[in-house]
Amino acid sequence: MSFVLEAHNIHKIYKEDIKGTSVLKDLSIEVTEGEIIAIAGTSGSGKTTLIHILGGLDKPDDGKVFLEGIDLFAHSDSKLSKIRNEKIGFVFQFHQLLPEFTAIENVKLPLLIGSRGNIETIQHKRCLELLDLVGLAGKENRLPSHLSGGERQRVGVARALVNNPKIVLADEPSGNLDALTSKSLDELFVKLNKEQNATFIIATHKESICKIANKVFELESGQLRKI
Repeated sequence: MSFVLEAHNIHKIYKEDIKGTSVLKDLSIEVTEGEIIAIAGTSGSGKTTLIHILGGLDKPDDGKVFLEGIDLFAHSDSKLSKIRNEKIGFVFQFHQLLPEFTAIENVKLPLLIGSRGNIETIQHKRCLELLDLVGLAGKENRLPSHLSGGERQRVGVARALVNNPKIVLADEPSGNLDALTSKSLDELFVKLNKEQNATFIIATHKESICKIANKVFELESGQLRKI
């Protein structure tokens, strides 16, 4: 069986002192296309560190990560940036939208990397379709300050999907949302998974996300345990 993403024997130590603190210890995971995988764990358990390593945003001290067979950390920083942009979508806890850009302009940002187009014209139709898909039709010209917290997070999801990534990595995507809005975001992930065959790894402390996942792992003492 081939996997979209594989991580083998990942170690990560934060050298805050002479001894250092092990955050991830000999951690491995394999992800099949079309899965929703939830990674649960308490605050400080290393969920964000793991998401960043799986997405090539941070390097492990030991171990390897493969995306469609590509060894992420065997490449230069510039090549790794290109792989991330083309093959990985990210959804952040605080959405990280640019406040001076409209919803559709924020969705277009990953498309601008390496492109000679301009933000007004680049793949406008596709970005409108994505905003419609996440329930934001008609709101494409609104600034983030004129959107609710849930709507801003949906813009972040549309942005994560704009390059047709092989996998979407989400770090506590509903961590700052109320229960009703969080439920709506959960339903959106399920919809995208079913209709777009989107593959998700979602780091969370919320039981609701664990309920929609195909597989649930708990990150504890630096290792993943399937639950």
